[in-house]
Amino acid sequence: MIKIFDKDGYKNRGRLLGFGSGADADWRVIFSLFLILMVLSAIYCGAFFLKVMGGGFGSESKDEGESPIDKNLLHKVAEFYKDKKATIESLKTTKDTAPDPSL
Repeated sequence: MIKIFDKDGYKNRGRLLGFGSGADADWRVIFSLFLILMVLSAIYCGAFFLKVMGGGFGSESKDEGESPIDKNLLHKVAEFYKDKKATIESLKTTKDTAPDPSL
């Protein structure tokens, strides 16, 4: 098997991008990657925001020809609940005529 990373030209002896070696260098790498990812995230979010504000998403207009809601059924349901409301209101206002069983 060929050892590609055996040559001295490929090794950097524990130093990554000139940060040095050790725990201090590790924190520099972590912080640098955090900043890079933060900038990339801000660019992506900004581009998405501009696309939304420009009408790129959800701006398709639908034809007013056929409605997905059956208006007759909607009126029937509304009348049903109006009748239920009237029944409940009448029950609240009328006095109870049943005798008290505890007496």
